Amino acid sequence: MMSSDVVAQNNSYDAAAMAQINPRYDRPMPIDEQRVAAAGIRRVSGKHLVLYTDLREQPEIDEFVATFDQATEQWCQVFSVDPKRAEKWQMRCFLIEDRPRFRAAQLMPNDLPDFLAGYQRRHEMWIYRQPGSYYTRHLLLHEGTHAFMEWFLDGYGSPWYSEGIAEKLGLHWWQNEQLKLGYRLRDRSEAPYWGRIKIIRREFAEGTMLSLDDVFNIPNRAFREVRNYAWGWAACEFLSNHQLSQKVFADLFQHAKKPQNLFNASLIRSLDKHWEVLNRDWYLFIAEMEYGYDIGKGRIVSATKLRRGDTIENAANIKGDTFGIRSEHSWQKTSLEVKAGQRIRVTCNSRFQIGTSQIMPNDDGMNAEESKNGQPINDQPWPCEANGITLEYYRGRPLGTLMAGVLVPRAEAANVKESVAGLLDPMVVGQNAIIEIRRSGILCFRVNESPAKLADNQGSLEVAVEKLE
Repeated sequence: MMSSDVVAQNNSYDAAAMAQINPRYDRPMPIDEQRVAAAGIRRVSGKHLVLYTDLREQPEIDEFVATFDQATEQWCQVFSVDPKRAEKWQMRCFLIEDRPRFRAAQLMPNDLPDFLAGYQRRHEMWIYRQPGSYYTRHLLLHEGTHAFMEWFLDGYGSPWYSEGIAEKLGLHWWQNEQLKLGYRLRDRSEAPYWGRIKIIRREFAEGTMLSLDDVFNIPNRAFREVRNYAWGWAACEFLSNHQLSQKVFADLFQHAKKPQNLFNASLIRSLDKHWEVLNRDWYLFIAEMEYGYDIGKGRIVSATKLRRGDTIENAANIKGDTFGIRSEHSWQKTSLEVKAGQRIRVTCNSRFQIGTSQIMPNDDGMNAEESKNGQPINDQPWPCEANGITLEYYRGRPLGTLMAGVLVPRAEAANVKESVAGLLDPMVVGQNAIIEIRRSGILCFRVNESPAKLADNQGSLEVAVEKLE
């Protein structure tokens, strides 16, 4: 029999409405509100979240509740759930700073696992306060993603997907009381203490990176280690943005009820004809991992073969096969096969844009302070030629320098690493160079810039290739 204070609590938390959403789950954990208040724990309610916390910062607490309410609308979009079904969905969250206080209030049941940062089951979520507001919000959204999937999808899918999609949707932009889930970070300052990209960079440098197959087979128990959250996120970020997998990935939540082996099998079967290319582009993604990496622009595509009279500027004056190389994309493979030890002449005399600078107002009557605090009103393009510009450097070379690399066809390479090694150790070309090919394969080109910063480039380069031997 429930005590009267528990009955009062259950009247305010609509367990009956929750049962209509998903009848598989028991009634919520009983809570003695008087005991909770006596322990110094406050309750703050929103539309979709009832938050119990011992934190004292009221604006921050209200912000967490508002964040969760906005996130619910976006979860509905991501997982194709009719918002009407989620109208009365409401989770209870225990945001904890002093763990003994919550134990004294009987808000941490004896059967609760010993979790590291956050844990969710049925009606409740438990979250330890993290360093900084951003990371605490991230954890709330991470566990909230799990909760939404449990209630509306009846499952989470394979562990890599469950944790990876929760990490991906937990990355967010919160400004002017507006939330955007699944935000692609441009800089580490946007997500203090998150640190997943640092983990992946370190493991690549140490030679312990995971293949897609490795990620898919991470067992549930392995998510006691933070590194596996990083790899789960990376796989979800990659597959959701690569042209060959994004549609399949977007529908993957429909298999959430399946166990790990069947979930993975259905995904791999759907991507089977693209698996070789995806594994190759995954390796490049991990090798050049950084904040803001644009997977759509970072994948390998084909260069444009130019004909006489059909060139961008004046390639008719250049000897050899001529290709159009887009400045806003990473590696582009030509149709030319080259052999190790072969010498080729590469010529390029095109101009393109390698980026922009934001120019502040300075000639419209605004004073210096207004100009300093004003918004940029114009983007000043950075013109560039194939020798690059020294305003910035990427990987020790001037930004925009024309680079050449060799892609070894997968059938001729022992593994993915060998296939793309010639792209990770490129040759400097510039406007005019004779280079000696280091390995046999397909000749590729790109301008020297991070795959995270290609979006503001414009124009194409005419690149002529003449085999000398």
